[in-house]
Amino acid sequence: MPKEFAKIGKSIFRQLSSYIEIYSSIENEQQKAEEETELDRVIKETASQLSFGNEIVMKNGEPTYSISVNKHRLSKTQILQFILYHFYHVDERGVIRNVQEKDIAEAIGCTLKTVRNNNVIFEQLDLIYHSRSSNGINIKLVDYPHYFDKNGYGYIELSFERLEELIKIENVNALRLEIRKELVYDNNEAKRKYKHDYSPSKISFHDFKTFAPKYTHYRGMLEEISKKGTNTYKTIINDDNSLYFILDEGMQSSKELKEVKKEEYTKAIAEYLDQHKVSGYVSQLDRSDFVQLAFEYSLNRVFQALDVLINEEFVLGLQVTRNFGGRLRTIIRQQLEDTVLLIS
Repeated sequence: MPKEFAKIGKSIFRQLSSYIEIYSSIENEQQKAEEETELDRVIKETASQLSFGNEIVMKNGEPTYSISVNKHRLSKTQILQFILYHFYHVDERGVIRNVQEKDIAEAIGCTLKTVRNNNVIFEQLDLIYHSRSSNGINIKLVDYPHYFDKNGYGYIELSFERLEELIKIENVNALRLEIRKELVYDNNEAKRKYKHDYSPSKISFHDFKTFAPKYTHYRGMLEEISKKGTNTYKTIINDDNSLYFILDEGMQSSKELKEVKKEEYTKAIAEYLDQHKVSGYVSQLDRSDFVQLAFEYSLNRVFQALDVLINEEFVLGLQVTRNFGGRLRTIIRQQLEDTVLLIS
């Protein structure tokens, strides 16, 4: 079951709106031309757009090998499918277990064959590794651990409600523009929070041309694409073709939605602890951990695990735990493993 919020690396999120870059060294161009890979075949079938560039690496004044840059634009279903994977439970290594391909197909409105072809392309582009099991497919998001690197680009938090809006967009270029708006708006959060600067966010026409296909690089197409997005942002196009946008009245950003949900989770967990007469034994730090686990796994999953913890700790007295948050995470993981074994 998808989570209500997902964390997606800003670097990969930016590439989803433009193109994925794959770098490879080439020593024998003739051999490369003769060998058609599985990626080439699938790309031809799906009519994806590719562009290439080479950079020659020199040593002692002589060329040794060249770096080939494969720039691949993802299709609409590929963009949505890759984002959707982040709404499943992802462990610290970027692994997602037992994903049902039919659920993915239904969620983004495509066929099962398209989902499987997309996974082939993702793997060839080094976005994922995937394998089959008796309970579905297992996926590893290759760059996921780097989303949280101290010196990295960070991550954006997207709500499932927002993803549902993106899924409804029919035009792939409107989807790309909407993703870039989401990224720019999130990057301006510090300006709004610390400087109280609520001026509109901006995407210049120059910036638009860096991620949009060349055939869209004129005002008429820009206006048409902008109209095909969602109603989340109120957008105007200035005389210099720059886009200025703000959250439309009544709309909330993913960050604002998460704050609302955080209050709901905090209140629900406090009421649960009061009802079971253990409130005085659970610290504020533990309660914060419970809320975080609710975001990772779901509130119902936290309540199921709390039933076990309370029974073992306070009814049977089987364990004495100082870190209730860590204990609850262990119980949830064990319950998930037991569910997989039961299904298999």
